[in-house]
Amino acid sequence: MSIVANLVRRKKTVGFGLLLGVLVGLAGCSGGSMSADDMRKYAIKRTSDPEEETPPAVAAKSNAPAKAKAAQPASEDVDATNVPAGHSPVEVASASPRDAKPVDDQDAQAEQQSPSSASAVSDTRQPPAAPLSAPERAQIAADNIEQIAAALDSYLENRNKYPGYALTDGAGTPLLSWRVALLPYLGHKKLYGRFKLDEPWNSPTNRKLLKLIPAAYQSPERFDENTNFLAPIGGATALGTLRGVNPRRMEDGPQHTVFVVEVDDEHAVPWTKPDDFQYDPRQDLNQFMGALRGGHFLAAWGGGMAGAVPLSAPRESLLAMFTIDGGENFSAYSVSMPLDKTAIAKLAGGAAAPVAVAAAPTAATTTVGAPPNAAASSAPATTPFAGGGAVAPANGLGQEYLSAAQAAWRLQRTGDALRWLLAADVASRTSRQGLAFAWIAALRRPCATVHIGIGVRSDKPVLAAAGAASGRRGVDPFRQRTQQAVGAPGGELLELLDEYAAAHAPASLGGSVDPASDQPARGAVSYLGAGSRSELTQVAVENAVDVLVLFNADSGRGGRSVACELFDVARGDSLLALPRIEWTDDDAGRRALARDDDFRETKWRLQDFLADRLTPQPLPESLRPRHAVARMTALGDAKTLHPLAALAEMVAYRRLGLVSDMQLLDGMRGLLGAEAGETLMLGSERRQQRLFRQWLPTDDASEMTKLVEQAQRRRQDEDN
Repeated sequence: MSIVANLVRRKKTVGFGLLLGVLVGLAGCSGGSMSADDMRKYAIKRTSDPEEETPPAVAAKSNAPAKAKAAQPASEDVDATNVPAGHSPVEVASASPRDAKPVDDQDAQAEQQSPSSASAVSDTRQPPAAPLSAPERAQIAADNIEQIAAALDSYLENRNKYPGYALTDGAGTPLLSWRVALLPYLGHKKLYGRFKLDEPWNSPTNRKLLKLIPAAYQSPERFDENTNFLAPIGGATALGTLRGVNPRRMEDGPQHTVFVVEVDDEHAVPWTKPDDFQYDPRQDLNQFMGALRGGHFLAAWGGGMAGAVPLSAPRESLLAMFTIDGGENFSAYSVSMPLDKTAIAKLAGGAAAPVAVAAAPTAATTTVGAPPNAAASSAPATTPFAGGGAVAPANGLGQEYLSAAQAAWRLQRTGDALRWLLAADVASRTSRQGLAFAWIAALRRPCATVHIGIGVRSDKPVLAAAGAASGRRGVDPFRQRTQQAVGAPGGELLELLDEYAAAHAPASLGGSVDPASDQPARGAVSYLGAGSRSELTQVAVENAVDVLVLFNADSGRGGRSVACELFDVARGDSLLALPRIEWTDDDAGRRALARDDDFRETKWRLQDFLADRLTPQPLPESLRPRHAVARMTALGDAKTLHPLAALAEMVAYRRLGLVSDMQLLDGMRGLLGAEAGETLMLGSERRQQRLFRQWLPTDDASEMTKLVEQAQRRRQDEDN
């Protein structure tokens, strides 16, 4: 198994046989009449599933809404997974109020997984003193839909299926909304416990709980007891049954099916009421949504993903996203925008700032790229100059990783710092500024920072990976051992490598060195320990090293000797082999070494190589979109390149306007697999964080800052 295969967990995706098809150009959404057979057209004919079979309809006992609405779909038998553990559905229907209180281990587990605290009964927001701005409202609504998407995913993890659209009694009568069933997964187990599950939403007891609407369900336009977050209800929709749907029955794949949408204010409903968006493919979606968010609607997809969908998307796509088994050639990514700063600007009714393709950007930034809908084939050549563009976090996850990278850099955990930095750049892929990739002639590929790893050949391995396994220390503690092993001439070669690296330190990290630490300026150099070439290569890959420097040191009665060779970690090729140097470890031997012409020639060769072959240069003027696409395909097949380094390079091509979003998605899918690739492009921060952590140090990002503070206090104590 390859090294990258050990680092990347490739997952199989349910129902992804028809994952991505041909993207249709954007067209207006027609509101014209359609055939009454449309829903049947968008559904695969399959045998009935006893798990989802629908019994005859039962009239709902809840009050009718103030406005005329379509009838609820046919009811089903009560779902045993929607009642407390230890009770049968019939018991809940006839239970006393205190018996109806849910007390199951699954909900307790959900509470532990929830990001919000369950100590308070509810986190209901009060209306603000002054009206919120459109961007503020859009941001709150986007945060809400992301929480709902994550809660649906947690529900699935605990119950192995999605919730039905309502909690019911023994006769199958809808009593309470799916929004109540989701409470434990939003961190509101105590509020869930207050509901009488055997009573309808508007019973005297349950009606009192309307005012405790969770913040995730509140509309930022009103902050009242009604919610705009409704589930599309219909025979082939994700929450369209009472039993709930198992993902294996979703032929289109959960990630490509809409579970919840944000509707306009006039369609809002009391949040506990089992009333939702009655989806009919013959209706124009503009009648129900889009007025609040600049012609877009917020959507929660399966897999914990959320996004914004323009109502101007192709009509076939707007139909396909609501069905679980239509078999369409449809991908959520073809219509759903990640909820980043650009999307928030559009949701607020404004246009995002245009992104211009620059012919020769400055060394300080890489504010280049193409609009999301630009055709990659028409992108011009770009020649960004190397110089270390700084990461500009586009979200909380990017900022968290950048802070961790800066803290690790201060702690001289170079490999950890660079992995955090690459993760911050990938997490902030929608930002127009990021790591500046430049051409490295020796590596024959672009690189953000040339990370040099140094090791000593030995039959008795003492590898940095063993010390770094706990995440408490990186590879730098091996520096002193390496210097002792390679002796005085090897030490002079190490100084040349350090000088090169310090001159090209990442801009995002260079300013984070504590000036009070009295540490010399340094760059991306990691000391990997001792071992065989294969062992040191594996450690190099795990630490995202680009160039491996191997010393071969010997000592005997006649004196000492050391040889040095540089390797390209990704390709395994030798880049430079320096001749063996011999000396005696005494004053006479060191004086002779200082006058040795061969040794001076060796140092000059290394200096020339670093200056001519490893110094960052502008990307070739001949670089075209087809080259970037071919390179991304090669990255997907790479066996000895760290996944974060490959992902960051792909993101750089997107920022440069050389590839489209769909081509970036294809590249990520080729490298990580379909599900993981889509998680990075569309997933919530929570799901992205799960994916990133397999490539990152075991420390929590927040712990890194604490370690820096502790180190600073120790230094202050020593000074005092």
